[in-house]
Amino acid sequence: MPSRRQHSKTRHGCLQCKVAHVKCDQGKPSCWRCTRKGKLCSFTQPTASLSLERTSSRDAKPVFQHGSNCGTPSPIPPSTVRYPSQASLCFQPSSLPNLNHTSTIQYGDLELLHHYIISTHATFTNQHHLQQIWQTTIPQTAFQYPVLMHSLLGISALHLAHLYPSQKTTYISSAIRHHDIAVSACRDALNHITPSNISALFACSTLIVVFVFAFPLISPSPTIGVSTHEIHEPIQEILKIFSLLHGMSFFQSTWPWIQAGELSLLFKRVDSPIKSGISTEALNSFCRLQCYIDNECSEPSDPSYPSEKHIYETAIASLKQLMNSVCVTESNKVTVLRWPFMIESEYEKLLAERQPIALIILAHYAVNLDTFKGYWWLRGWGRQLILNIKRCIGEEERWAALMSWPLETTVGAGPESSGS
Repeated sequence: MPSRRQHSKTRHGCLQCKVAHVKCDQGKPSCWRCTRKGKLCSFTQPTASLSLERTSSRDAKPVFQHGSNCGTPSPIPPSTVRYPSQASLCFQPSSLPNLNHTSTIQYGDLELLHHYIISTHATFTNQHHLQQIWQTTIPQTAFQYPVLMHSLLGISALHLAHLYPSQKTTYISSAIRHHDIAVSACRDALNHITPSNISALFACSTLIVVFVFAFPLISPSPTIGVSTHEIHEPIQEILKIFSLLHGMSFFQSTWPWIQAGELSLLFKRVDSPIKSGISTEALNSFCRLQCYIDNECSEPSDPSYPSEKHIYETAIASLKQLMNSVCVTESNKVTVLRWPFMIESEYEKLLAERQPIALIILAHYAVNLDTFKGYWWLRGWGRQLILNIKRCIGEEERWAALMSWPLETTVGAGPESSGS
């Protein structure tokens, strides 16, 4: 029998090769395999210090520390409430120094942890088996990974700000403090993803997504200084969120690790009755949109660039796929929030340019957001986004016909349900 060819093992390959279980040549700035496959190699990204390490029982500081600055932060006037920085809406790796995350959690934050365990955890999904994971598994993991604890405390504080308007500025101050720390730590950790920390990073990132959807609804308006539950410039806000979610696209390549990790039960499909699928009205609206694209969208003069027609068709196809999955299988409807992961950057550019067809496709996505009326962190998003799109594209008859289904489904519906 011929001898087996040997090669030197390395633990220093790029993330993409590790996930694929292949040897990495460690070429810089991009390894040979990533270069050949046209992938973004993790070696091309700035080196950052690891801030998502698991704490050990021997040398870890306690997650909650008692000190002179303990207790609930003092209330601050609405005019002095600061907002999450633009940096906190970006998930690209950074060269920020390692943060001492454990020392920044105050004893008074126990209130936030208590509220999360008894209340906030149940507001992410209406499925009981998933609520149990958010109530037990996630906090247990957070005690091992302080960065997840910050994310958990941040969303809990924002939920309290929603429930208790008289103490809103106090809770928003706490929410922003924890959120900024969590985002900075996640950015630092992107170059150091392993099977052991991927569950914590995924849970942390999910809570950050909930936070950035909720914050525009809960925070005081930057123009009038009070909270109105009206989103200032919904189109611009959704573009920020899309940018954040694109920064989290590394989860696509590490999905096997996530599904095999501590949160595997989050992805277990529960059998449910079969429904009829995406509605006839929705299909008719997509058909009208497709007919307009076929007739009006031209091919680019440079064939190396994707055509607007292709970009729009890809966005529509992925949205219909997700909508049909939710309608047919009755799977967790939060699945529709995955659409921003699936859209192309070229489509985001067309949205940023406020191209009418790109905005009308976004309005069809917003119909799905409007179904989350019972979720405090999404309530009102769909309707406000659709109205903002209507104002942006104007009253032309051709646009009115393409916007009829989103408008009738949301603005034409009854008043939004209340709840927490």
